[in-house]
Amino acid sequence: MAIKCHEFIGCNKIECTMFNEDEERNCWDLEPTSTSCTNMLPESVKMENKLFHCHNCRYYRHVHRTIIDPMKIWRAIRDFFLG
Repeated sequence: MAIKCHEFIGCNKIECTMFNEDEERNCWDLEPTSTSCTNMLPESVKMENKLFHCHNCRYYRHVHRTIIDPMKIWRAIRDFFLG
């Protein structure tokens, strides 16, 4: 991962898991309560529908525009739904 979401967006919510320098996952792979952008709506954003929320995120759209390999996208979606 070249840039983290908080760096891309300019977020300063240091309690977010994405501020952890050792975090290798993308923010959309984490439970909604682990990220500041979806933690504010804990009852309405569940893991099953978090991706819907993420599709409206500038960072998510930026990363997915830069991914060239369609199989990488397919694996990410499969892994998201199958665990």
